[in-house]
Amino acid sequence: MTRSLRARLLGSMFVVTALVVGSALFIADPLVRTRAKDDVVRALDLAAADALRGGDRDPAAHVTWIDAEGEIASRTGGPGGGVADLDHVRHAGRDLRELRDDEGRRWLQLSLAQDDGRVLRVARRFPERSAARTTMWQVLLFAGFIALLASALLAEYLTRSLARPLAEMTRAADALKGGDMSVRVRSRRHDELGALGAAIDQMADQLSERYEAVRREEERLRTILDAMIEGVFVTDANGRIVLTNAALARLAGDDLEGRTAVEAIRSAELHGAVRRATAGEAGAVDFEIVAGGQRRSIAAQVAPLEDREGVVAVLHDVSQLKRADAVRRDFVANASHELRTPLTAIRGFAETLRDGALSDERMAKRFTSNIADNAKRLENLVGDLIELSKAESPDSRVDLMATDVVQAIAKVLRGFETRASDKGQQLELTDAGVVLRAWADARALDQVLLNLVDNAIKYTPEGGRITVGARLDEDKIIVEVSDTGPGISRAHLDRIFERFYRVDKGRARDQGGTGLGLSIVKHLVSRMDGDVTVESEVGEGTTFRVTLQAAA
Repeated sequence: MTRSLRARLLGSMFVVTALVVGSALFIADPLVRTRAKDDVVRALDLAAADALRGGDRDPAAHVTWIDAEGEIASRTGGPGGGVADLDHVRHAGRDLRELRDDEGRRWLQLSLAQDDGRVLRVARRFPERSAARTTMWQVLLFAGFIALLASALLAEYLTRSLARPLAEMTRAADALKGGDMSVRVRSRRHDELGALGAAIDQMADQLSERYEAVRREEERLRTILDAMIEGVFVTDANGRIVLTNAALARLAGDDLEGRTAVEAIRSAELHGAVRRATAGEAGAVDFEIVAGGQRRSIAAQVAPLEDREGVVAVLHDVSQLKRADAVRRDFVANASHELRTPLTAIRGFAETLRDGALSDERMAKRFTSNIADNAKRLENLVGDLIELSKAESPDSRVDLMATDVVQAIAKVLRGFETRASDKGQQLELTDAGVVLRAWADARALDQVLLNLVDNAIKYTPEGGRITVGARLDEDKIIVEVSDTGPGISRAHLDRIFERFYRVDKGRARDQGGTGLGLSIVKHLVSRMDGDVTVESEVGEGTTFRVTLQAAA
């Protein structure tokens, strides 16, 4: 930019100087010629006056006398005799004209009419190039050279004084264009360039304020979007994704910006909805995708942006809602089935007794015993349903406090001693003298231990052994309930904590199980911020492991 500015300034000044010098020469040359002619005329007047007095002091002047008859009386030289136009001279009294001799030289001739009829002619050569004209040319050419030299120096000075602030302003403008809002010109000049620099700084301040406002608004929008549980993406008019949120990244992966919707999420239904929204038609679609190795059900709302500059899509993962709905339906079906079985038995036995079985004492005793057993089964089922409802309810409270886990285990085992003894089973508490405290709700922990020990006694054959113990593992308390029962195959382990799920349905019902105990255990342990797992091998027994947070 500096070289270009210097060249332009120097070229402009050179052209201006040349025009000025050329114009001066063009105008001055006629002036000099006129001045030279005036000098010759004055010399002729002097020479004519001298001739009239009979003198001859100007050797460059040639004098010719013409008598009244038009004949040349005397002549000292000049461009020729020249007796023409005497009448004009006598009539005008004075005549000045320019002549050329045989060699083409220019002369200036002055003719004066005398009272006695004679005519005096004085001729003098017209100088071809006067000294004044030569001096004038020399002065003008020298002045032009000086002007050119001054122009070069002035161009260099102006270049240095103008190019530096202009370069600083250019760099500042480029930095602002690149997004650097901290750059400023800070010009100290008090001229137009200083005013321009101040205007750029003022513009930079305003841009910085607006940029900061836009950035804060963008961060606020980003925070809002990332806080949403729904996945969101926005496309431009070309269908390319320009904005996403964290939920969509969890659903479809990262690096989605710049891709089309169909490239980001493989779904023909979603692609069709986006295409219709691009044409101005909003809509909702349901589809399924595979994300994180799991099939997920998605409900999407797709709408066009203003002026059809793109579309916005909101994707809601309804997989849990659908699973919850499926669980609800299964629960209703299973609960109905579990309730129907004892109710049918009670109704059958009651109708049999009503129809005459009461007269048979033995049969009546057996039927009333079955009615009582099924009523007890109904009572257990309703009780477990109530416990499960409490465990799952978000309104139910658990009071976590430092609870002696070993003492709680010992209390539960004492309640099962008679039942285990009747089956010839061994109940064993390991490390009975150790004090281990965990953050737990005493009632919930008691319910968990009751269900786990009850299951162990229920499914362990006669003569078996049930071992219950607790140990400290870093900041965790681990409670283990192990039995020597038949074990559980791997095919059932993943579903063992589902409601109403039984490994051996017929045997479970015969033993009075409701299928809700382990589901209650899982929910209660979860409410205490713990975890429950199971390990089992067919023929080698089962171990349930409850992990709770240790208390100091």
